[in-house]
Amino acid sequence: MKQDSAQAYNVPDYTLTVEERVLLHLYKFVNIGEVYDFPQDLTQEGISKYIGVHRKHLPRTLRKLMQNEQIEEKSAHIVGLKQKRKVYLLTWKGKITASKLKEQVDSWKVTVVLLDGSKIDMHVVDIPKNSKSLGLEGELTLFDVIRLVEKGVFDCALVKKKIESEKRALFVKEMEESSNEKKMMIYETIMEKAWMDGSLTSSEQIMVEELRKMLGISNEDHKKIEQKIVERHADVKVNRIDIYKNILETAWADGIITPDESAMLNRLKELLGITDEQHRDVEKDIWKGKIRTKENTK
Repeated sequence: MKQDSAQAYNVPDYTLTVEERVLLHLYKFVNIGEVYDFPQDLTQEGISKYIGVHRKHLPRTLRKLMQNEQIEEKSAHIVGLKQKRKVYLLTWKGKITASKLKEQVDSWKVTVVLLDGSKIDMHVVDIPKNSKSLGLEGELTLFDVIRLVEKGVFDCALVKKKIESEKRALFVKEMEESSNEKKMMIYETIMEKAWMDGSLTSSEQIMVEELRKMLGISNEDHKKIEQKIVERHADVKVNRIDIYKNILETAWADGIITPDESAMLNRLKELLGITDEQHRDVEKDIWKGKIRTKENTK
């Protein structure tokens, strides 16, 4: 554990080396004993995922820990997998080291800045199990929390932004490494969800357009996918007039149709097969509804 860089701020610098993270992770399974099927958390994939280290960087750390007799390697059956895999367990020496390390980490305390700006003191180990009550989505590991603590402070608002940014960056990286077929499949799935639920908004349109550019989907392929969605749902008993009306009402909510919204509505009108006459009838219904609402509120 390094504690030099934070001295100027008079707060502890809660950081862990990769070796320390591995030992702490394996300590959770200190009483696993001899079992037939070991959990995937003890494989290289499981360890790297939980401690937040890329798998290609992990073997060197594992070799060093084995050389220091802190961990041992064995081939074993894995829950959910057909073939045996290598698993890693603490030796008696590693258990002693990990136990002392856990005692230190359990004592770490930070200031948590809540989403409303108020502050509370919490032990680092308590933050993951209270992440939902802190307004943080998804599961956080102890190592996530330690990584996100800055100068003794865990700021929930900043953490949310950082996690969202990291998820987006990871998604982009995965997409860059995906085949064109997979990209098209993902885009089609999101497209269908975006406009076939009858609640397409201008923000969803922007999201879809950003996704299209990010995945490298051409305008031509975009139109083909839209058409495919329409054809796939052609035999479904969906009142397309109601869907169009719902979306048009959403666009009219602020009393203004922006150029982007207008372009989106024209495209949707074409896809749903809405005629000009049907469009005018829908507009009339919407305005009649608005007039009735105003009269009822007088």
